[in-house]
Amino acid sequence: MPVYVTYEEDGDKSKSTALPFLYYETPEVHSIEPPCGPTYGFTQIMVKGKNFVDMGLNKAKCIWNGKKQMNVTIIDEGTLYCSSPPMTRAESLLTWEEMRHTVEITLNGAEHTENKVKFAYYPDPEISAVHDSPRGPTEGGTQSTLLGRGFKHENVCNLKIRYGALEVTPDITNSTLIKTVSPRVSVPDAVVLSPSGNGQNYGADLTLHYRDIENTFTYYQSMFVHDLHPQAGPTSGNTRVEVSGIGFKQFKYDNGTIRDDIPLYAKFEDLNGNKLGEVQKIKDIDNDSFVFWTPKAAADTKAVLYVSFNQQQWQAIVPTEKNFSYLYYNAPIVEAITPAFGPVKAKNRKSVITGKNFECPNGGINCEC
Repeated sequence: MPVYVTYEEDGDKSKSTALPFLYYETPEVHSIEPPCGPTYGFTQIMVKGKNFVDMGLNKAKCIWNGKKQMNVTIIDEGTLYCSSPPMTRAESLLTWEEMRHTVEITLNGAEHTENKVKFAYYPDPEISAVHDSPRGPTEGGTQSTLLGRGFKHENVCNLKIRYGALEVTPDITNSTLIKTVSPRVSVPDAVVLSPSGNGQNYGADLTLHYRDIENTFTYYQSMFVHDLHPQAGPTSGNTRVEVSGIGFKQFKYDNGTIRDDIPLYAKFEDLNGNKLGEVQKIKDIDNDSFVFWTPKAAADTKAVLYVSFNQQQWQAIVPTEKNFSYLYYNAPIVEAITPAFGPVKAKNRKSVITGKNFECPNGGINCEC
């Protein structure tokens, strides 16, 4: 609508040129997403409402708590974007109630909305340690306990944890402890665990160029086994079983050297899942072989050997075409040898050995002596 200014002096009137004046419907703010963000600011907010009109460059603003103004990008009549301003040091020390600021919109720099929609600030959550377990297979599914702070702040609206670039939703126990489950990945690697209180702003790593143990999760690949020997032994246990394959020492430091502080664990179970003996921390090991010492078990027990780097997810070591790794048998007992003596240079002289438990454990005709 054109607007004129009329000037009158001594009965003479003059009229200015027309100036445009735009009337618009009063804008309204209905909601914001996300409704929270860290105290350092710069959370991109999507504002939903109505009657958002672009009045020209830098005219429209978001007004935070009636004071701070931030530029906006109007998408359409019902959507615009703006960013949260950073809080001062003094503001970040206020109570959580005082850290909830109103978000209003002005289209002309003068009038603004009065819907009182609020945005909540929170101190950025931090991870200080990863337990039970800080490592897991690439298939995912590893349960981890994360220690830190700020996980249950009253203004946190959407807590997320990122494994590298993959996002998961944790179970919150309290403000200093949460539980997560690792997502599936394609390749083994060490990734940074980053927390976010709104699913958008994630905390940075603690140290540049090096991974911090405090907030690192390591993915490993499944071990490949091509031989297990022997595959049978006496019920008394303590048989030395050597396992050959690849990937038994696959963890490295950032400089490429092998880590010896991450052990491999092994255990025996029968086919019903009953534990045989105790979990062993493997000591005789290199990247392509390790040694396991069998526990005691009853005769004819079929045992499965399991290995794990985190004692949570176990990989079965089973030879091809079998459903078990190892068979227990009663140890053979020699009761007599006939004849029990003979000449030193005697050739092709046979002796008869009598005793118990001489059957081959696999039911075959020939077996090793």
